[in-house]
Amino acid sequence: MQAQHLIIMAVLLPLSWVVLGYFVWRAIVRIHRRHAAQTQLLHAEIERLLQQQRDHERMVKTVPFTVSDRSALINIAQTLELAARTWKGLRATEQAARATAHQQLLNQFASRIHAYLASSKELSSQPLDTQLIEWLNEHGDLWGELETSTIRFPHEAATEGYQHLRDALREAFELDTKHRALRNSLPQAEYAA
Repeated sequence: MQAQHLIIMAVLLPLSWVVLGYFVWRAIVRIHRRHAAQTQLLHAEIERLLQQQRDHERMVKTVPFTVSDRSALINIAQTLELAARTWKGLRATEQAARATAHQQLLNQFASRIHAYLASSKELSSQPLDTQLIEWLNEHGDLWGELETSTIRFPHEAATEGYQHLRDALREAFELDTKHRALRNSLPQAEYAA
């Protein structure tokens, strides 16, 4: 090798190490920035989900219908009953039948509100998870095996899948609560039939 080659190598070799170091440093900074941005997005998503969960819990504990709403529906149904009797007296059977049908719908809606109010009082009295576990303890079965366990509970699934097990449990619990409230609100003779 000639002296010129050695001088070029002596200058270019450290220079190439500096350039390589610079590019490695830039890659590390780029990865760090990307990671920081992804971390911020994940934190924002977690905060959004937590807020959504808090809103959902608040919604579960609030009742969209009140006892006064139910009373108003009953009063409207009674007014429709009076209208139906009036139409019958005037021999307007079509209007009387329509008023009677609307009256029956309002009565059914009022009884559903009553059942909803009864179930919402039960839902608001304890945390939902506690109620679900207690309900599952009463109505569910646990089949334990060596490495896994299976929990079974009565549930008429209205969908093909659930995002979370809690959704299916809650749906089954609410349906059972509504059925019990309806059974308790029906007169005994009607329930026996």
